[in-house]
Amino acid sequence: SGVRYDGGVPVERKTYYGSGQVSEEGGLTDGLRTGRWTRYWPTGAVREVGSFVDGRRKGVFTQFYPDGLFAAETFFDGEA
Repeated sequence: SGVRYDGGVPVERKTYYGSGQVSEEGGLTDGLRTGRWTRYWPTGAVREVGSFVDGRRKGVFTQFYPDGLFAAETFFDGEA
């Protein structure tokens, strides 16, 4: 994937739709999602925002409809 993993140092990761629009972005540490991640609709509107710890969802994840209106919030405890 071309992403470098620097022994515990977070690196930024972005993935893209075929159109070139960002589909998601966030940090990776040793190959695991860490910190705040944002997912986008193909239009560029935010789809979901939340945080990861050691590759697991932790805390509140907020989802939005394609028009940008709030859709839902889901809580994750970080457990498998």
